[in-house]
Amino acid sequence: MKTILSLCLSISLLGTLCAAPPDSNTHNNRADERDVDERHVIVVGTGMAGLSAALEAAQNGARVTVLEKWSVFGGTSFISGGKLAIVGTELQKSKGIEDSPDLAFQDFVNCGKDLDREWVRYYVDHSNEEIFEWLSEAGVKFDIVAAFPRNSVPRGHGSKELGVGLINPLFRTCFQHPNVEFVWNTKVVDLVRDQNEITGVKGVDTRSGTEREFLADAVVLATGGFQSNLKMIRENWPSALPWPSRVLTGSGINSLGIGHGILREAGAAYHRMSYVWNYPYGLPDPRDPSGKRGLLFAHGRAIWLNGDGQRFVSESADIEAKLNAMLRQTPASYWALFDESNKTRVYVAGTDFGNFAVVQRVIYDNPKLVKSAMTLESLAEAAGLPQEAMAETVRRYNAMVDAGNDADFHRFSLEDSADELPPKIETPPFYAVQIYPMTRKNMGGVLTDHSCRVLDAQDRPIPRLYAAGELSGFAGINGTSALEGTFLGPCVVTGRMAARTAVADAAALHRARRPAAPSQPPQPSQTSLPLSQPSQELEPVTDLNTAASNQCIACHDIKSLVGMNRPGYLHFEKSHQRVLDRELNCSTCHPGMNPYQKDLHRIDMQALSHHCGTCHLSKD
Repeated sequence: MKTILSLCLSISLLGTLCAAPPDSNTHNNRADERDVDERHVIVVGTGMAGLSAALEAAQNGARVTVLEKWSVFGGTSFISGGKLAIVGTELQKSKGIEDSPDLAFQDFVNCGKDLDREWVRYYVDHSNEEIFEWLSEAGVKFDIVAAFPRNSVPRGHGSKELGVGLINPLFRTCFQHPNVEFVWNTKVVDLVRDQNEITGVKGVDTRSGTEREFLADAVVLATGGFQSNLKMIRENWPSALPWPSRVLTGSGINSLGIGHGILREAGAAYHRMSYVWNYPYGLPDPRDPSGKRGLLFAHGRAIWLNGDGQRFVSESADIEAKLNAMLRQTPASYWALFDESNKTRVYVAGTDFGNFAVVQRVIYDNPKLVKSAMTLESLAEAAGLPQEAMAETVRRYNAMVDAGNDADFHRFSLEDSADELPPKIETPPFYAVQIYPMTRKNMGGVLTDHSCRVLDAQDRPIPRLYAAGELSGFAGINGTSALEGTFLGPCVVTGRMAARTAVADAAALHRARRPAAPSQPPQPSQTSLPLSQPSQELEPVTDLNTAASNQCIACHDIKSLVGMNRPGYLHFEKSHQRVLDRELNCSTCHPGMNPYQKDLHRIDMQALSHHCGTCHLSKD
């Protein structure tokens, strides 16, 4: 089923500009108005865990209703680097990488304390078939195996299209499945209870404010973490680390702990809540007017200077060591210093920063973010750092590069070849960027059993309630520390496990009700959303560029609409502002809409997902 309950998927979605026909907002899936033998699962969230749960439940014969707060899919997974730790794949073997479950298990145990060994064992033994093979069948093209610190061998599998390359194929496979329907712009605010059982959820349409109940046999929550909720971050900050004067939020914009609050009201237990994964790479996001959100800004050739203009840690140390050292500076930040010859050697995570021209325009050309000068002394003055101290730090660093040995922090040593040594900082202009701690993921959350049933304070399953992904703290697979690639991977594994358990429990529930009887499979509905008709008849055109865009503008005033700040339209406004900024024409994301044909003028949800890369990968 593809019933669309709200105008949706505003990833450059012109359909969101017009009112949907009346019946596009009406669909009833109440359990008492359907065949009681039909297993029905609600999945809340469309990140990696939610989509994995939805597809798994559908493949196991259940009818699936997916609820999403936003008008687009993907969650934090969509803006991620897209790497999954997978063990013993054909891709590894093709690259001569010898890996094994036992080797991976030992890496996990050596990395994180207080991890769930049973989950780790299951993960390393089954990641190949549960993640690599299953996602490949869903259309994901793995073409990268990256090496990460503390992994004995390279096992970070990914796509050249980062998180987009993982989520898009998975979404399209879900969308095409006749058992799956998506309900957009629906914020789940509570659970529906019948005595001691969970029978569904209460949702609020983020655009209209309309409240509604959704009933089903099982509810799988995959609502993500809380690392964009500063209150929860502060409450669960690791006691061993000082709280910084400024911390930026770097998780998904909807990682607000919504599921945590809902499950707390249901009596759920929690585990490992202070186990968090934060980054020492936070750059204030210039596109965020609140000043609270950050971009991951990692410069591989920079040196890190504290407020005294001195290095304080090895820039090649692991993330935890660098974050720990950063938090103990006063203030808890540092300046990344580099020169013109290495300006492009930077990684900025997030929408469209894969294109260096965007990095140049949005970040390097912004004097509030980046200080630049022709001399080190002038740069120090611009950054507010001691001039003599900073100049001496750079002079000493360059001398150690010449000597081939970092005697201060062991970033490089005499054992490194000349090709492995970082370059000296000597080519003007010089640059300095102030970096802050940034939140990213939480490795603790709602407590579940090893079948992903939500547990209460007495370790008893709460009937018909399941959790997956970051909401469950990735099931404790990481413990106190992560190997990298061990966030998205557990999202797939726990999402699929939660779905299998939910479908099996629902089947048992129906068997207890009455003997099984054949039920009619759900029928797919239309996969596109008709737009309201133009106010005037338009002549078909064949020019898919300027003429076509002008024709669209005759009905859709984009410039006015992006500035209206309407509830539930944030992604539409952001994405179409990018379209205006880049002077793209409408056919870039809506090629099927032109030339205009009255009877075919409708949004194609599946086709639109192919154009996410226009913004997220800076594709032209």
